[in-house]
Amino acid sequence: MLVDFIIDKIYPGAFPQYTVGFGLLAIFTALNLMGIDVFAKLQSALAFIMVVVLLVLGLTAVSGAANPQPAGLDLTSTWNPLGAEVITLVALAIWGYVGAEFVCPLVEESKSPERNIPRAMIIGVTVIFATIAIYCLGALLYIPADDLAASPLPHYDYFKAVFGDVGLTFLAVAAVTATCSTVNTSLAAIPRMLYGMAQNGQAFPQFKKLTKTTKTPWVAVVFVAAVTGLPMLVMGDNPDAIGLLLISAAIAWLLAYIITHINVIALRKRYPDMARPYKTPFYPLPQIIGIAGMIYAVIYASPAPELSNQIFGAAGVVLGIVSVIGVFWVKVVMKKNLFEPEPIESTGR
Repeated sequence: MLVDFIIDKIYPGAFPQYTVGFGLLAIFTALNLMGIDVFAKLQSALAFIMVVVLLVLGLTAVSGAANPQPAGLDLTSTWNPLGAEVITLVALAIWGYVGAEFVCPLVEESKSPERNIPRAMIIGVTVIFATIAIYCLGALLYIPADDLAASPLPHYDYFKAVFGDVGLTFLAVAAVTATCSTVNTSLAAIPRMLYGMAQNGQAFPQFKKLTKTTKTPWVAVVFVAAVTGLPMLVMGDNPDAIGLLLISAAIAWLLAYIITHINVIALRKRYPDMARPYKTPFYPLPQIIGIAGMIYAVIYASPAPELSNQIFGAAGVVLGIVSVIGVFWVKVVMKKNLFEPEPIESTGR
């Protein structure tokens, strides 16, 4: 949705509505059906281009090398690191880092996963932190914070303020690569999660179907692509829907991360002697602090009281539907009790 709006803003009327968004979705669905090697090569190129573009913009803005920075902008007058407004933005800020764990479903197709997956996640979040920090600092040096917060397309305002009309080409590249990177990752990782669940009888058996040549879970890929495209059809004409969807989805991600922390604690307690390829340092402090912090972020996720019903309603409806399906599947299909522990067979690794 965002790339559709941005491209239409840069090149008004050049593409019919939905063409860019659904076009990119269709292209990367087809490419992911071609196998994991295609995904990996594309993802490396897309991520590299995206990070370079964001760094170039951020460093140019911080240095003032393209256009002089506006005088009189105060970066500290209203900023309070402990204020409720800042805490509210945590739900949105999480989208800079969502996806770091998406390398985990690729464990069976990775070389030396015990070493490379933790290393990739740590390096990835560090690079993302530095890139976004520089990018956002540059934005505050050119545009007042209130204007950024009120703008439906702050990226557009930022690129234009730093580079003028030439900057819009950079914005188009950043928007397209960011969208492609996100879609490409989702279409590679989530279907393999569904495939693994189907193998264990935890999801529809159709998700186990693989293509003959590339062994790609094609039903799961097509399913994820369809779910990804649905919000564009439902809310595509409303730019304000982007923020609503982002925060609602962030709530779901935060709840998923809370469950993951609980899983780590439960598994450490239940299988204290099991071999682990990677052990979280300083256990259980990261889990306890993480759970508390994410609960706090969920409580204050809504940026305005009048939006709370919409945000929590959207998140609640989606989670409610998935929960009903999950309860039905566990009780009726798997014929097991809810929250009944599944035994883990040690692989000796």
